[in-house]
Amino acid sequence: MIEKDCGRVGVLPLVTIKNIEGSETVLNNRANKFGQLDRFSARHLSIMAMLMAMRIAMSFIPAVKIGNIIQMGFGFIGTGIVASILGPFYMIIFAIAYDLIDVFIVNPGFPFFPGFLLSAILAGFIYARFFWRKEPTWKRVILATLIVTVFINIGLNTIWLKIMYGEAWRALIIPRLIKNTISFPLNSVVLYFVLNTGSIKRVINQYQF
Repeated sequence: MIEKDCGRVGVLPLVTIKNIEGSETVLNNRANKFGQLDRFSARHLSIMAMLMAMRIAMSFIPAVKIGNIIQMGFGFIGTGIVASILGPFYMIIFAIAYDLIDVFIVNPGFPFFPGFLLSAILAGFIYARFFWRKEPTWKRVILATLIVTVFINIGLNTIWLKIMYGEAWRALIIPRLIKNTISFPLNSVVLYFVLNTGSIKRVINQYQF
């Protein structure tokens, strides 16, 4: 449950979140509609560093293969959690930093392509707009996952692969349509239950910008 008190025009008000145990976490940081805080402190920077370490660690978890077509990774879970904590503005900064660290330090053999950096930024921004300081309801989770799946996974990422490797559109789009059509409901269900798990909600409430 989320309650709001009155704030000044153009700035998101203070938010009080009641977690599943009934205790409250008051978000004293005021932010504009894009999530930029009035005051960014060393505490916020340390939270971003902690989330970066978590996100990098999650990248080493092997993807789960379902048959010969579906390969379910866990990156979207980390993105959803981080976006719920940071909000849109800082999620953009986080996505840029993570993608560069991943390509040039964690996985230096993987080719860097700015299109995939844009995709990561947009995915993080979309999740943050749906989940930051909001309850992760079924409607919000499904809509956010649907937009990311259609616009980014099927749309933009297919274009980037076409530019990089020059394969025929038919060879690219058909397998990706099948894969994402199957993975969309799976990702939605997994993300909903992760974001609504008691321990995860407590972490989000405690560290949310």
